[in-house]
Amino acid sequence: MKLEQYAHFFIKKGEYKHQKIYPIIRVKELIAYFYNVRGPHYFFPGESDSNWEFTFVDNGELLSTVEDQTYKISSNQMMIYAPNQFHDQKTLEKATSYLTVIVDLDIGEENKEIISNKVFDLDRDSRQVLDTFIRTDDSISPIEYNKMILTIEKIVVNLLSQQTKPAQKMANTPMQQKFEDELLNEIILYINENIYSPLYVEDLCERFAISRSSLQSLFRNYVYTAPKEYISNLKLEKSKVLIKESKYTISEIAYILGFSSIHYFSRRFKQKFGMSPTDYATKFVD
Repeated sequence: MKLEQYAHFFIKKGEYKHQKIYPIIRVKELIAYFYNVRGPHYFFPGESDSNWEFTFVDNGELLSTVEDQTYKISSNQMMIYAPNQFHDQKTLEKATSYLTVIVDLDIGEENKEIISNKVFDLDRDSRQVLDTFIRTDDSISPIEYNKMILTIEKIVVNLLSQQTKPAQKMANTPMQQKFEDELLNEIILYINENIYSPLYVEDLCERFAISRSSLQSLFRNYVYTAPKEYISNLKLEKSKVLIKESKYTISEIAYILGFSSIHYFSRRFKQKFGMSPTDYATKFVD
């Protein structure tokens, strides 16, 4: 069917209605992002910024006071600070790692209220965003930067959708899909919270009462990799962060992340990143 035929079909009998559709949010600029690892009882006295600030807690807990209201942001949760919103941050008894992303965000006042002054749980999409920013180094292309901008926009749109239409979302989700989504989220959260401990597929099966084959299918269908590979890749990504911190030796990092030996860790690191952990550390320091 030609374009003219499509136009005739929609216009005839007065059925055609023209309605302009505009984006409700837009990230105009990705200004900065940085991964923070803070020790126990760290205190940031506070600031206000003219841009939007996203804080994703990877491990540990943050207390943040915003406009005289104190919020606790735990592992796998996030908070969004609006422009010119004064806020401080402090850690508690444990070390805490978190990602900060600063953007110039164009968003209406009604939607601004929806995403401000709240702590949100990270869903699977948001968790993947966090992992994407952690994996990114200084050599990425402009296209990759645009992908990062799109992922932030996706998070905001998802939050707006969840906050404004929760009932509709539930009604449109098949029961099995909902069950698998929740189960996978629980498993991934558990992996991230215990990434510094030895993790085995058998342990996941026992903890979540799921067969090995079902666990494999769950990961391959939604994460596109096997659970063992997912755990290994996540540990390797965490190792890059620890190497950049320069607080531990390569052997200590291998031990902290639960690798069976420094040799196995070095081999897996080189397979994934194309260089040894020592070479990566040297390149980063330089």
